[in-house]
Amino acid sequence: MGGVPGAACATGGDGDMARVKKCRGMKWLSVAMVVTGCAALSSTAPPPEALQPIAEVRATMKQATNGVEPPQVLVQEIPGAGMYEIRNGVPVIYIHPWVLRNPLALRIVLAHEFSHWGHGHDWRCQGRIHECEHEANVSAVWVIQRTWPRLDGIYLLCTWIKGTAQGAQANSMGHNSQWEYEQFRAQFQLGENCKR
Repeated sequence: MGGVPGAACATGGDGDMARVKKCRGMKWLSVAMVVTGCAALSSTAPPPEALQPIAEVRATMKQATNGVEPPQVLVQEIPGAGMYEIRNGVPVIYIHPWVLRNPLALRIVLAHEFSHWGHGHDWRCQGRIHECEHEANVSAVWVIQRTWPRLDGIYLLCTWIKGTAQGAQANSMGHNSQWEYEQFRAQFQLGENCKR
């Protein structure tokens, strides 16, 4: 397949995936980690009920990157729902414990964070964090549709971003959720209630 698509995946073309392959070697340093210093918090392995969706999305990403081993997922009290970083040279995705209580939220967060990894987002996102978040949101649709084809990835991501924009963490961890919501709706030509 070649890699995770960028914003051009909205057109539905798998040919867009190859252009991201060159980013595979880059590393993502979460701006949130620099700002909050969360790296010192303790992490745990995901509970058994979360292992299947994690394995499913890791398999999708491994196939999309021609066999590159995707990051491991750990559970940790972090400021947001999920976070991707490089720790001691190893890519890791963190999921907040509350996300594990909602299977759809877990799938959305996994798709978004694995999309950061798939794009090779790293320190180069500083100064363009909103654009990197938008890329991950759009690519998360691709990840959801290929990992769980029965789910409507566009609607799920749109309603998640809309809920985040209206919530207490609207601008946490580098996000500008209202901007992300407007960009996502424009990308997929969606109405106010995320309807096509």
